[in-house]
Amino acid sequence: MNLYPVKMSKKSTIIPVLFFLIHCFVAGQGSAYTGLYKKSPSLRYVDTKNLIIEGVEIVDVKDPCIALYGCSHITIRNCKLGPAISNLGIYLYRCSDITITNCVIENVASGMIASTCTGNIRFEYNDVKNILGYSRGGEKSWGQMVQFISVSGAGNSISYNVCENVSGESAPEDIINLFNSHGRVESPIRVVGNWLKGGGPSESGGGINLGDNGGSYQTAEENILVDPGQYGIGISGGDHLKIKNNKIVGNKLPFSNVGITVCNWYTNEDVKCQDIEVADNEINYVNKNGEANPLWNGGNCGKIDGWETNLFNWELNKSILPPQIWGRAHQKAPDWTPGWPVVSAIMSDGFTLCVNTLDKGISYYVILPAGSASPTSAQIKEGRDTSGKPLGWNVKGKIKCDIAQTEYEASIPLLAENKSYDIWFTVENPEYCILGPPVHITVNTLEKNNTINPVSGYINH
Repeated sequence: MNLYPVKMSKKSTIIPVLFFLIHCFVAGQGSAYTGLYKKSPSLRYVDTKNLIIEGVEIVDVKDPCIALYGCSHITIRNCKLGPAISNLGIYLYRCSDITITNCVIENVASGMIASTCTGNIRFEYNDVKNILGYSRGGEKSWGQMVQFISVSGAGNSISYNVCENVSGESAPEDIINLFNSHGRVESPIRVVGNWLKGGGPSESGGGINLGDNGGSYQTAEENILVDPGQYGIGISGGDHLKIKNNKIVGNKLPFSNVGITVCNWYTNEDVKCQDIEVADNEINYVNKNGEANPLWNGGNCGKIDGWETNLFNWELNKSILPPQIWGRAHQKAPDWTPGWPVVSAIMSDGFTLCVNTLDKGISYYVILPAGSASPTSAQIKEGRDTSGKPLGWNVKGKIKCDIAQTEYEASIPLLAENKSYDIWFTVENPEYCILGPPVHITVNTLEKNNTINPVSGYINH
């Protein structure tokens, strides 16, 4: 946390169970791009509109890899930026409507700094590795994956990114820092669904810092952090700020201190600290003395809503993130053992699902009326139909495939007599949390008093 202002800173029967959403998404945190790049020098645009920067690789430059001044309606996608050990991946100044997505940024002083920008600055689904700060010649105030400086307006987001800092190869400060930046009541600045792993050795830096030097309408939600630094998520000032539904793990390290902290670090009367919510977070943070230290309230930000709902969970550990979080787009999605999934033991009110995966994994399913539109893999995992509506407990579920190439079953009860159903499946690799494409089987339940039909259904990829 910056305490001072910065200028830019395996067989069995498994009964269907209610589904609980976990932190793994079909699109996946981080970049999904697996294509080629074209070498390019550093790029600089001034007062430019309606541009796509795509598929470039920029390395070993003495300027920001990409710099935009006074630009709007620009998309930067599918790019590879860095190494640029003493400079920035991306710099934005007085810009609006800028989207950075599916990029890989590695070995830079800071990933992106956006200064004095006004709305729709979106840094989403990017892979970032090894933020170097000023350790290799960068400016003293650098060291972030992303920093917003005096960014305002609606539609601003730093979400669904991956950042991994390898010990001995990196020196970040705050991985995400919102400095004197203001969202809107109907559209707060969103810091959502990021996976952040590794921080330090700075004794003041950490994971996500809201309200640095003030700011308003900012939300940090559904992020997962493992060993992000001195602190996990912090509020340093400002108003109408939220820290909700995050998972934070910090092991004993020479610089570790506290999981969540709320304190106004500024004596400037212009920097208020009020209207704060910190709720429903799970934390297991150990300080450098080996003591559990999940939360700290500095006492100068007024009443903190939801403070009592936060949970110290000593069972929480680094396994809340996959072993590999960076470069997951290049990992092969899981697949089915040939001939599966199938349906057996068809009856008038149900049947048995049989799954078998080539590798250890988890299969998910939903059961819809025949002819329904295909749900996405994400909807199947979430137990929803194609419109996003949650399904009943008996027509959705998951089956753990703990041993590869082994059949596992789930009995499906309480279906309608003599009715045709589509059973949609997806399968997940638990190590990398990558979902395979959906497949389906069409099956018809029998009329009452008919004999059990052992014939499998028809699989349709």
